[in-house]
Amino acid sequence: MDYQDWGPAFSHYPPIFQERIEASFARYMAAKDVVIDVPGNVIPLDLLETALATGENMHKIGYHGGPNFPVLLTTMREYTKKHSGDVFDNYYGFLCVRNLIRMVCIGILSENSSLEGFLRKLNSDMSWHKVTELLSSMALNVVHQAMATNSSDTITDLLGFQSFGGAAFVANGGLRQEDAHFLVHLLWKSRKSIILLKSKQLLPGLPTLLFVLSEMTKRLTDIRDSQKVQLQDLTIRSYLVNASEPDREILSRIAMWIHNSLHPPGLPGSNIRPDYIPVDDDDGSMVAQAYINLSSSPIDQAPGTSTDMFIGISMVLFRWIFIVLTKPEPRSPSLDELIPAAMNIALERLRVEIDRESSGPMTETMRTLTWYYSADICRQIRWFHENTRAPSVREALVTMLYNAEFHDLLGRYLTIVFRSQDIKPQMWEFFLGGIEQVSDFLNLSPRIPTTEMESAAAQWLKITNHVFYHLNSLLPCPTPKAILGDAMDA
Repeated sequence: MDYQDWGPAFSHYPPIFQERIEASFARYMAAKDVVIDVPGNVIPLDLLETALATGENMHKIGYHGGPNFPVLLTTMREYTKKHSGDVFDNYYGFLCVRNLIRMVCIGILSENSSLEGFLRKLNSDMSWHKVTELLSSMALNVVHQAMATNSSDTITDLLGFQSFGGAAFVANGGLRQEDAHFLVHLLWKSRKSIILLKSKQLLPGLPTLLFVLSEMTKRLTDIRDSQKVQLQDLTIRSYLVNASEPDREILSRIAMWIHNSLHPPGLPGSNIRPDYIPVDDDDGSMVAQAYINLSSSPIDQAPGTSTDMFIGISMVLFRWIFIVLTKPEPRSPSLDELIPAAMNIALERLRVEIDRESSGPMTETMRTLTWYYSADICRQIRWFHENTRAPSVREALVTMLYNAEFHDLLGRYLTIVFRSQDIKPQMWEFFLGGIEQVSDFLNLSPRIPTTEMESAAAQWLKITNHVFYHLNSLLPCPTPKAILGDAMDA
């Protein structure tokens, strides 16, 4: 396949994608041909485009299938042999991935025996964009239902696995374990483009594909950490950009599974992976900015999302953004400038968790996760302040903390901790260490207006009095006296 057969470059095809698909479908209808013939094992550009165009318009002509997984994967491998970089650099690669996502969504509905029912509900007057949106939503809904059973057998049936470690979607040729490994690495090499394409809503159904790849990755007998890190990178990018709440619930489960497998629960501290590789400074800025943009919509969980999951993904996101902002070495000034805003989002998500106490006490699991999260925030604030060269960024970080009423937030959480009847010494020491670290640099920070310092002191005095009442048994408290004494010192 020659270079000219790859179609427009990345800088040109997003604006004309809709026009090209509609023109391709019009040519198909004019030819009155209902069979898409694939010569050999490599799909030419025009047929790849026609396959997508007819699939996107199945509400008008019916579902006629398309290339099976082995043919498409062979095509993608041949393409990457000639173009080893970002798969989305050319229109051809984009069509490959878009076809793949669609095939996965169709495969899930087919294995669930709900494809025919879905097709009957389609109206020929619908736009093909709406049909694609409905397909992605329906496939994701089926995934939600399967995951709600907490049964690995249900997931195995949903994805049409031949066996636990075998191929998925066997009825459509089969998606093999080596295919999953290939696709994760291929998409990871193209991760910078994924943010841009998702921002233009050109990758509908990507969370469903990532779910399938994560389930196949779980079934590998020998999974390297680097594979998990690559899948985590893709999952978090998909979470941060143009994701619906149902999308984010599925992506949260994937991200937390990977995080906990790389960084087992019960071990505090950020999971900084030595094999994380940033694309470039510009890419890091895009990821960090996407995290910051989470504040542009209400920070709340979907109705079906547990509070434990919400605080869990908050911690996972924060730890990942810390990695993004600290790589590569030497540090990038453009990334440093995003630190205050990123830390503010981390604090805001912590505030959401604490505010939920008005609806009832935290669960033990949620309290533990919040413990790790708040301690991480304290330690990373101190780290950023010490390792950021620009005085303006350090000053902006301190100013942000006072504007966010950091002392009040941390103090409120300290009072929540007292209700725990099973305080692990390791967690307690980690949490207090975080408070001490952030307190040290706040005490040395210049240019803090007297009014703000007085306000912070007043907030912390209330917390100190609260701890004092517990320490002296003026209020009932299950917390050991030694720990309360440590809290007074903090």
